[in-house]
Amino acid sequence: MTSRLKYTIGSTLLFLASPLAAFAVPKAIISTPGEIDSKIICPIANFFFTICLVVSILMILYSAYLYMTAAGDTTKVKQAGQTIIYAAVGLGLALLANSAPALIADVLGDTQTSPC
Repeated sequence: MTSRLKYTIGSTLLFLASPLAAFAVPKAIISTPGEIDSKIICPIANFFFTICLVVSILMILYSAYLYMTAAGDTTKVKQAGQTIIYAAVGLGLALLANSAPALIADVLGDTQTSPC
């Protein structure tokens, strides 16, 4: 069989089997409208927060690498300085965004709200 025929058969079988995936969804994920925050929005926000932290740490490591390999080259030193500033700003914004729901709830006096 040619690779194109294999691809066509495989994609057709995958397309035909995709409705079966609907049976894998558990029932009653959200029982009340208030659970949307804790069961959908919070995990997504935590995922993006984790990604932002990892990217910021990698940028800081990259900036350190640029400093170490600059060997007196002023353009590389300047680029490393800018990169570490951008990483610090990104890290600060990620931390602020993660704590924003709790800060807003505290300012508004809402004691029922639990942060993500």
